[in-house]
Amino acid sequence: MYKWTQSTITSIISLCVLLILLLGCGQPTESETPLPHSNIIHPVGKDDIYDLSYLKDKDPSEVDTTNLPITPTNRLSQTGRPPKEVNIDSYRLTVSGAVNNTLDLTYQDLLSFPTITMPALMICHGSHVDYAKWTGVRLSLILEKAGILDGAHEATFIALDRYSRTLPLNVLMNEDVFIAYRVNDETIPLNHGYPVRLVIKGMLGENWVKWLRQIEVK
Repeated sequence: MYKWTQSTITSIISLCVLLILLLGCGQPTESETPLPHSNIIHPVGKDDIYDLSYLKDKDPSEVDTTNLPITPTNRLSQTGRPPKEVNIDSYRLTVSGAVNNTLDLTYQDLLSFPTITMPALMICHGSHVDYAKWTGVRLSLILEKAGILDGAHEATFIALDRYSRTLPLNVLMNEDVFIAYRVNDETIPLNHGYPVRLVIKGMLGENWVKWLRQIEVK
């Protein structure tokens, strides 16, 4: 009978770990919910008035933002891997699933909705903190235009890079939840979610889906 030596067991465990890591590096499918983006870029200039890292372990809904400085766009932290380019003429934000009317909204369609502008604190727990001014359209207006069917209770937000988050509708209908296309009075840069991203005041940044392309109501 073959005897399992310590070195043999160690080799098998190492091989299994390697296979798990390799398989985990593939692109997620739309049905999966990937982990939050981990390739974080912290802009230079720490330990100044824009360094809000002391808040990184706080609940954003409980932070008094009255005296916080607005983070300049070039100081916003970056996560994820943006698409190389976005053809804004062919871009569509699709709203589908448990709705009366499936929507395929162009970028210009989104700009035509009534706008909202507000500062919002984004905390990626234990990692980084930004406090910027965002402009966009309230998500509730888009969902009302689609017409949510009875029984629907959540929506999944899917990005161009297939990152996704699923959130309850009772949260998403709040007036502080919106689809943003501008930050600090300028078009959102590609690195930060162009053409549009989700902004949810009071929730952790992992839910602020960038490069948004689809909302599936369930």
